[in-house]
Amino acid sequence: MLNAVDLHYKCIPFTEADDVIFDEPWEARAFALVLQLSKSGFFSWGEWVEFFSAEVRRAEELEKAGQDFPRYYDQWLAALEKIVVAKKLTSSGQLFAKQFVTSQVVSSLGAASSMDAAGSQR
Repeated sequence: MLNAVDLHYKCIPFTEADDVIFDEPWEARAFALVLQLSKSGFFSWGEWVEFFSAEVRRAEELEKAGQDFPRYYDQWLAALEKIVVAKKLTSSGQLFAKQFVTSQVVSSLGAASSMDAAGSQR
């Protein structure tokens, strides 16, 4: 198992100036949420390392098997979802409902944007 220092230096993408790299805003929010939940005592950093390490191992197994594997922050988010359910901060049903509603909103925004683009081309 990776300890917190090994996990930090092995996994978290950094620039040469030691800035954490985020490709999308949700990645930064997920990162900050884990740090804040741990700092606030909802789970220890050691517990987080265990959950996240399990996701890293799962991704490595998929990669070795030649299958698609989740990206770094997708692994981070999967571990976050599992730890908040395990700690009873939320339920898997609540997470599913939130994901469903979010996907519906994103789909409708995409459809509206397509219609606006089609309308503006006329």
